[in-house]
Formats: sequence, structure tokens, C-alpha cells
Amino acid sequence: MNRLLATSVLPVVYQSREDLQHWRLEQHSALETMAAEGVSVDATSQLVPTAFFWAYQGLNDSQAMALRGRIVVGSAEANLQSIANERPNGESSDRRIRVGFLSAYFRNHTIGRLNIGRIEKLDRSRFHVTVCAASSSDDEFSRRFQNGADEYVVIPRDVKAAIAALRQLELDVLLFADVGMDALCSTLAFSRMAPVQCVTWGHPETTGSPTMDYFLSSELLDEPYAQEHYTETLVRMPLTGTSYERPQVPADPESIRRLPGLEGSGPIYGCPQSLFKFHPDDDIVLRGILKADPQGRIVVIEGRVPEWTKRLRSRWQKTLADVQDRIVFLPAIANNDYLRLLRICDVILDPLHFGGGNSSYEALAMGTPVITLPSPFLRGRITAGLYRKMQMINCIVNTTDEYIALAVRLAKDQAFRQAIRARIAAQSAVLFDDPAEVRCLENALLCCAGNRR
Repeated sequence: MNRLLATSVLPVVYQSREDLQHWRLEQHSALETMAAEGVSVDATSQLVPTAFFWAYQGLNDSQAMALRGRIVVGSAEANLQSIANERPNGESSDRRIRVGFLSAYFRNHTIGRLNIGRIEKLDRSRFHVTVCAASSSDDEFSRRFQNGADEYVVIPRDVKAAIAALRQLELDVLLFADVGMDALCSTLAFSRMAPVQCVTWGHPETTGSPTMDYFLSSELLDEPYAQEHYTETLVRMPLTGTSYERPQVPADPESIRRLPGLEGSGPIYGCPQSLFKFHPDDDIVLRGILKADPQGRIVVIEGRVPEWTKRLRSRWQKTLADVQDRIVFLPAIANNDYLRLLRICDVILDPLHFGGGNSSYEALAMGTPVITLPSPFLRGRITAGLYRKMQMINCIVNTTDEYIALAVRLAKDQAFRQAIRARIAAQSAVLFDDPAEVRCLENALLCCAGNRR
């Protein structure tokens, strides 16, 4: 276990591309050695460390995750119940597909926002929906998950008990809303609790698990060649499968300017992302923008761990030395203030390698343009996928030079910015509360279940 833990320890903020490559090669080599030696880590009775920070290196992790899948050994018990209408002694009149949704974040959280529409709107004539909450919460969202499910089960935080509890549900399909963020759900991903197990892009990274059958993605998010990024069978749904509720513009968005660093005039470029998304490559873009716009400020949010902020500041003192005084760090803010910030920014900057997901939905709902340069991997393609659904490609660029030029033009050219905002306002409705998204997910679940009949 200690050796596996060592391969999971990565810097939250890299100091350079060379620093990143050093850590990646060292940890990948350690995984190869463990796999070659036949080392195994039991995932049936203890939590295993997540591989959360691997996804922020901007590279293809399928080989590293596959190595983890050879090392981490769960329970692959084969005598599970079959699909609903093939159950033995099927006297029950309920022949719906029994689908379970598993996460530790079915609350006021990114995962909660991405999944509440699925839970509430999945067709109950075809599906019996069980919410498998791997944590206890009590807020507006968690109560909606409880009320919206046919069955709501709190999964125990003990691994053995959790595996048993999930198997007792006799699900046909178990959908992990995220793998890699929570230690219990990441551990459970290496065991079989249902005949069909799927994962989707709450954390957009392959699991490496031999018991995970499908990765549910989208034609909007992944190209056909992207199968090489996954150890699961890639399912490219026509849409994202996410019924996202449109956030409302909060009252008095200009009031956010009371915060230090937001006062006065001059363009505001927002990049209010988790600090571990700031890849060293992003510094090229940030520097280019601040050099091209001497009046501009870039706004970021401090890390939830002070050391993360300290490390990023330290890097930027070197890579952005002559412009870093125009980077504004805001303390953590409540969601309504976050939406106000998105609203008053002239432009939002999508990180190059791990861009926005929830935050891009929110920014577009606020009518604010998001500049994005899609990466080869899903984690850097979500914003572009939303724009493609909107049939609007104005803010999708192909190079870092285009990124810098478009960001500065949007921030400084008021007429151009207003025109883009008007297009976003006119075309963003397709992103929110779209029944077709839920139908899309239903078809994918039926297809995955049907493939195991």
C-alpha cells in the first residue's frame, strides 16, 4: 500500500514543465516496477489512494491507470443478478432497468449540479433509479436527490460493507458519477457490484479498472480516436447526457467590485479555477495577455490550502515576473458571489489542459465569453463541446497566439464583446434544462445494459 501511495503523491502545483516531466517519469516508472513484480493491493477491505492529481499533467494517462488496474485488486464476483427482465424467478411486475448512481458528492457541489437533472428526469417507465450516496449531507441539493430517487441509500464508508450494500441492491447498471475524487468511490471502482458498471466525466479521467465496463462521454467532447485515452469502452453519446439547470444572474452583480483588487477601471480577465488546473503551459498565455494589455488584470481564487497559493505565487514570481503584480488573488467566495464575478469579467480564460466544466456552464449562463483552446483530452474539451452544442465557435481557438489575441480583443473592444455576449445570450439556452440530454443518457444506459444480456 505504501508503494502505491507513493505513486499517487504528486505536486499540486508544478514549478515548470521540467518539474512536471520529472514527477511523471518517476511515478510512472514506479508503477511499472510494481506491476512487473506482481505487487497487489487489496481493494476489498481497505481504502486505496486516489490518482486524482495525475489528470492535471495534460497527458494521456491510460497506460498509468491501466498499470494501477493491474496492481489494485478488488472483488470481481461473477454470480450477480442479471438484467431486470432476465432475473430468475422473475415474478415481479417491475421489469424496469435498475440503475444506481454512486458518488460522495450528491449535494451542493459540482457533481451535485451535473447529476440532479439526471436523477429527477430519468424516465421512470423504463428505469428504477437508486441514488447511492457515499456520504451523509443535508442541504438543498442532497434533499432533492433524496426526493428525486425511487430509492436513496447511504453507502457505509467501510469498504467491505459498501461492496455488500451495493450488491444487495441488485442493480442492473451502476453508474459512478465520478472516480478519482473520493477515496471510497475510487476504491469501489475496482470491484464488481453490478453486471454493468459505467463511469462518466465528473472527474474526466479513465479509471484503469478491469471491472469498469464503459466510459460515458459524448461526440461533443471526445473524438473517435479518443478510445486510446480510456481503459473502458468509450461510449460517445450524441449529447453530453447532462441536464444542467440554468443558474440565474444574482442581484447586483456589480457589488462584487467591492473586493480588493476588483475596484477601478481596466479589463478583467477571470480564471477562477482550482489552482491545480494551472499547468506551466498556461503561464505563456497569462503572460501574453498581460503584456498585450497593460491595463488588464487576471483574477484567480486562492487555493483551499494556503500552501497551494504559495506555490503558485512562487512560480509566477519567476515566469510572470514583470506582470505578476496584475494577478489578483481573491479569497474563497460564496456561489452567488462567484456568479457575480463571472458576470462582471470581460472574458473568462479556460485553462489549456484541464478546462472548465461546471464553471463554463455558469459563465455562459452569466453571458460572459469563455476563451478555449481544446486539448486532445476530454478534460480540456468541455467548454468547446458546449460551444459546439450552441453552434457558436467564435471563442474556440487553435493556437496560444490566437488565444491571447482574442482574449485581449474581447476585453478591449467593447462593441465586439457586446456582440459576442449577445450571441451567447441568444444561443446558450440549448445548454440548460434540455430534455434531449436525459433521453440521450437513457439510450446509452439501455445500450450498455443490452450489451450484457
